[in-house]
Parts: sequence; C-alpha cells; structure tokens
Amino acid sequence: MDQKKLIGMLNKALDLCLMTGFLAVFLLGLYFTCDLVHVHAGVRTEKVMKYRPADGQTAGLKELSEDCVGWLTIDGTGIDYPVMQGRDNVEYLNKDPYGEYSLAGSVFLDSRNAPDFSDPYLLIYGHHMEAGAMFGALDAFSDPRYFASHRSGRLTTADGVFRIRLFAFLETDVKDRAVFSPTEGEGPRGSISERAAIDYGAPRDAVILGLSTCTKPLSSKRICLFGVLEKEDRTEEMS
Repeated sequence: MDQKKLIGMLNKALDLCLMTGFLAVFLLGLYFTCDLVHVHAGVRTEKVMKYRPADGQTAGLKELSEDCVGWLTIDGTGIDYPVMQGRDNVEYLNKDPYGEYSLAGSVFLDSRNAPDFSDPYLLIYGHHMEAGAMFGALDAFSDPRYFASHRSGRLTTADGVFRIRLFAFLETDVKDRAVFSPTEGEGPRGSISERAAIDYGAPRDAVILGLSTCTKPLSSKRICLFGVLEKEDRTEEMS
C-alpha cells in the first residue's frame, strides 16, 4: 500500500471519528435540552397539578406517590411542587415524582427528617434550574427588596397545612453541618446568625424549614432560604 492511499484511509478514519464524536455531542445536547423542556413545560402540567391540595384536602398526595410527603408553595414564585422523600438523599436527585428518570429530579425532604414534619428543623432540597424552575427561584431572594415582598408560603402535609414565614437567606457550603445535618445539633441558627446575608430573626422555639439548592453544577456552594413553620388552625378559619 503506497503512502498516499494510507494517508487517505487515515484521513477518512479521522473524519469518521470526528463525525461520530460530533453526533454523540449533538445527541447528548439534544437529550439535555429535551429534559430541560420537560422541567420547564411539564413539571407542573395537569398531570401533576391535579394532585395539588386544594382547601386543605391532602388525599391526592399519596395518590401521586407513597413517597409524596407534602406540597410546597412559596407565594409569588414558581415554587409550587410536590415534596418527595426517598430512602436516602440520592434517590430523588434524578427521579421525578412518578419514579421515572429525570435530570431535574424532584423537590425532596431530607431522608433523615420525620416524614410528618414533626422535627424542629426540616430541610428540603431541589435542583438549581434555569429560568427559576425548581429551586432556581431561590436566587432572587438574595435581593433584600425581593425578599421583603416574598416572605410567605405554605406547606401542605397529610397532618394539615403549615404557613411559612420566610426570615433568612444564606450562602454556605455543603460541609456546613449545622445546616445540612437536620437531625443533629441545634440546627442552622448559628450559621444564620454568623453569615446570613438577610436575617429577620425567628422565635427561639420556632420550627424551622430550610430550602437548599446548589449555586452551579459540581459546586459545593449552596443557597439556603429559611422560614418558620406555623400550623394553621383550620377550625379558627372556619369560624
């Protein structure tokens, strides 16, 4: 085989490898795009929203999934999702409420917390998605003016409805045990008082709810929003 033919064959092989590589990258990008479209256009479709509790009715939570422990809504934001709880804190990272694979995963309660939200400190996670999807909406709370006008929400569980009064915004690291070990120690108060960018304060005996998301992929930095949980008195509302 002469040198020209050999070079020609090598060039064709190289072209084929490049085309295969470009195709793989294109298909991977297409997959990611389709998954993001599912997040932005499909997470709160009628398929999911039909399980959203109305007027304190919670039967739909377990109809959605046995792992669904509540429904979280932060008023004036896109945060309006079912809250799942897995056997560990990995299960719902890339699984939607129906148990199907999804890069966006689900909003989920820390596996160490009591599923009836009876702990004094509770921690809920969600992926940081673009355009405010999932817990990407937490970014806006770094602005004190935005925070001041978005301080309310609710958490609906099988045991009733809790009002949420947001009081603090914190940027921290995943190694912050006070924040990320919800059933150990005294909870996040120390980290909040030392490093929170915004802190309205909370009663000493208050039940605290933390919402956490990463700042960007593969980063150990976390954005955390904290609120006080207050059980609604349904009989008082009906009187």
